Amino acid sequence: MKRLTTIIMIVSLLYSIASAQNGNKQGNEFYPDSIDPLRENVGNFLDVDILKYKSKAYELYNEQKYLDAAKYYLKALSFDINDFISLYNLACCYGLLGEEELAAKFLTRSVRAGYKDIEHIKQDLDFDKVRGKEVFDAVVDSIAAQIEEKKKDLGNAIYSRATILL
Repeated sequence: MKRLTTIIMIVSLLYSIASAQNGNKQGNEFYPDSIDPLRENVGNFLDVDILKYKSKAYELYNEQKYLDAAKYYLKALSFDINDFISLYNLACCYGLLGEEELAAKFLTRSVRAGYKDIEHIKQDLDFDKVRGKEVFDAVVDSIAAQIEEKKKDLGNAIYSRATILL
C-alpha cells in the first residue's frame, strides 16, 4: 500500500510539472504563438487603466500591506516594464518584507529602466531589513559602480551664459 501511495504521488507530481510547463506556453499571451490575433477581445489589455493599479499599490504600501502592494505593482508593470518608479517601489516592498533577493532583483531592474539616485538607494529606510545582507549589498555596490562609470562616460558638464533667447 505504501508503495502504491508513493507511485501515485510521483505520477501526480510529474503530471503537475508537465501541466505547468504546457500552461506556460498555451493560452499565455507572453508567447506570441499562443495569441489568436482574430479573437474578439484580443486587444482588451490596451483598455486597462494602469494608474488605478499604481494608485492601489501606493495606497496599500502606505497602509503597510507590502505583499498586497507588490501584487498591484507587478500587475501595473505587466503593462509598462520600463516604469522605473514602480520597479523601485516594488523593490522597496520586497525590502520591507525582508526579501533580500527580490529587493535586489527589482532594484537592478529599476536602475536598468532609468532610476539613477544611488544616494537615495543607500539611505532608503525601506531597505533596512535587507541592507547588510550579502546579495543586496553586492547589488547596491554594483549599481553604484555602474552609475559612477556612466558619469565618467558623460564627461564634465559645461555651462555657458546665453546672451540671447533662442
